[in-house]
Amino acid sequence: MPAAKAPSKKTPKKPADFDAVFARLRAILAPHARTLAARHDRPDYYYLETKAPLYKGRPVFFAGLRKGKGYVTAFI
Repeated sequence: MPAAKAPSKKTPKKPADFDAVFARLRAILAPHARTLAARHDRPDYYYLETKAPLYKGRPVFFAGLRKGKGYVTAFI
């Protein structure tokens, strides 16, 4: 009969604080909102684009942030 395996001594993972990461990244982009337009400004999505139409008569993307269930994405 094979010997029973000893329980592994894994340390529990700490929950990541994605709200704090999102807030910090948003604070970095916020000063640019004066000269750009904040198209979306929600608790989980932040999107900046130019105010003036620069390309084919449309505004141009500048930066965006998206908070998902297990990540924060920055598009720059």
